[in-house]
Amino acid sequence: MTVNKNKHTIEFYNNKVNTFPLISIILPVFNGEEYLSQAIDSCLNQSFKNWELVIVNDCSTDQSLKIAKYYQTIDKRIKIVENETNKKLPYSLNAGFEVAHGEYITWTSDDNLLKPNFLETLLNKLIQTKADFVFSNYDIVDHDGDHIKKQPVGIVEELLFQNVIGPSFLGRASLFKKNTYDIDLFRIEDYAFWLTNLPFIRQYRVEENLYKYRVHGSSLTTEISASGGFRRDLIERMFTKLQINFGYDEITKRFLVLNHLNKKEASVYLFENQKILIASIVKIHQNYFQFGADTTFNAHIKHYEKLLDLLATIKSLKVSFNIVKGYKLSGQTLIWLLIYTLKRIKRLVVKIYK
Repeated sequence: MTVNKNKHTIEFYNNKVNTFPLISIILPVFNGEEYLSQAIDSCLNQSFKNWELVIVNDCSTDQSLKIAKYYQTIDKRIKIVENETNKKLPYSLNAGFEVAHGEYITWTSDDNLLKPNFLETLLNKLIQTKADFVFSNYDIVDHDGDHIKKQPVGIVEELLFQNVIGPSFLGRASLFKKNTYDIDLFRIEDYAFWLTNLPFIRQYRVEENLYKYRVHGSSLTTEISASGGFRRDLIERMFTKLQINFGYDEITKRFLVLNHLNKKEASVYLFENQKILIASIVKIHQNYFQFGADTTFNAHIKHYEKLLDLLATIKSLKVSFNIVKGYKLSGQTLIWLLIYTLKRIKRLVVKIYK
């Protein structure tokens, strides 16, 4: 006999408190008329029914507000917040959090889709694990919603190196109400929020794919890619602010910034400052990343391995010359030195974790 564990957990929770907890879904929209109806429908089609949808209209000039108001007439669980001027995504999210009444909060975009079991599955995992925040794998789809690939998320310990959380998540309302998205970090506001808050709370990773992230011509991901990646000023601003949280030095900050902008430069910088950087990153993980489930040696060192491997295989004569000129080594000698260095770093971190 097949047992629906999610169903039984929800029923148990329902019997314990005599009511389902309310989940607030925040949906910011700016000129999103093309996909907005699909995004709202994916909320209406949730297997878990006790939710409210807070649509934050950021002064759209298309039919987005009209679409939102139509849905509000057919479902009273939908609320609409209107910004007086165009404030961008971080402000809109904060405005939605402020009026949300749910015990739990998530947010989605006007061009993405929640799978029908999104809320039910994440709520059950959060209750079962007693976590403050849960996040899951997701699917990447095209303009028409057709599947492109499955996208696994990473572990929280990797956040210093890249945004591994993704768009599929649910957290306790206190997480979003006590903390706000940084309005000065538009385009990387979610990454900065995760880095600032997740190391200090209990989180749990769900392996199931519960969300559809749409990639299309006007999506934020496409815009960032077309512009050549993250803006340097935003990345530098983010890691400067994070110094207050994590207490790392300027050398470590420069490495973290370079790692998001130019992997080759980051590799060279790592090679030149390996002792300081290894000690600093390990200290950060020991002091701050306390609630993750994967605090293992491999989780901490994997990124350094990738960067050193990249350095060992750089083909550019210009870069190679810049690396070797200070050491007066031949190319073959440099490769052997890199291999030795990588092994030495591994041994160092193994000793630390023993």
